[in-house]
Amino acid sequence: MKFSIGDKVMLKSDDVKGSIVSINSAHRVTIITKDGFKLNVPSKELVKVISSEMTMKSYGEKFPIKDVDINLTNKISKKNNFKDDRSILKVDLHKESLEIRGNFTNHEILLLQIDECHKAINNALNNKNIQTIEIIHGIGNGRLKEEVHSILNDYNLRYYITNNGGCTEVFI
Repeated sequence: MKFSIGDKVMLKSDDVKGSIVSINSAHRVTIITKDGFKLNVPSKELVKVISSEMTMKSYGEKFPIKDVDINLTNKISKKNNFKDDRSILKVDLHKESLEIRGNFTNHEILLLQIDECHKAINNALNNKNIQTIEIIHGIGNGRLKEEVHSILNDYNLRYYITNNGGCTEVFI
């Protein structure tokens, strides 16, 4: 499918919606999500949203999943009839928020922040009501952000950096 800057799109693999802000190559585009995240994604992972309704109907009535055609008409109407009660877990890793007091070296503080990050991720993974984690690591020199992203990669979780770079949003 051919895309243009400004097209409304939706990721096929997730309920992430946004607009195309740049076309990087014949196979990759940058979108900005409705939450303000910039994502560089393969164009084959996107579907253009024709109407103002950004729902699963954009895929059509049927599409193949694991070699089986599934009719989504009933699932779409059911999805719109209930509210998703899953919530967002916000974790601020600033040393002031973690109430780290005393004479700690920067390395020791970083280890405490990493430990807190692990606890938050495990909490979210074990709690079916948590859909998203917002990890606030700050802008700084990027050492904590690098560690947080390394942890998220170890857990094989998908994450996005906010526009100002001081927060990472993780999808569970």
